[in-house]
Amino acid sequence: MLTTHQQILVAALGVLEQISAHYRTTRWVGTLDDFVTYDKSQTLTIPMVKDLLEAISEGEVNLPISFLGGETIYVNTDVFDFLGAKL
Repeated sequence: MLTTHQQILVAALGVLEQISAHYRTTRWVGTLDDFVTYDKSQTLTIPMVKDLLEAISEGEVNLPISFLGGETIYVNTDVFDFLGAKL
């Protein structure tokens, strides 16, 4: 069974909830590996997160998450408003 874009977004939302529970800030910076580690559903893989980031950079998905270079990503916790509206 293929993972759908909806499942990837739901898993990403779960990760963001975990991050916000641990870091009470408006932003988080970490590696792709760190991000996937927070996925309790075990849905996300690093290639899935890279695909999501590529979709964001191409303007296909509007989320405040971006690559800082290499394996590092930046997440603005405003992402909850964006994902909440989509899901």
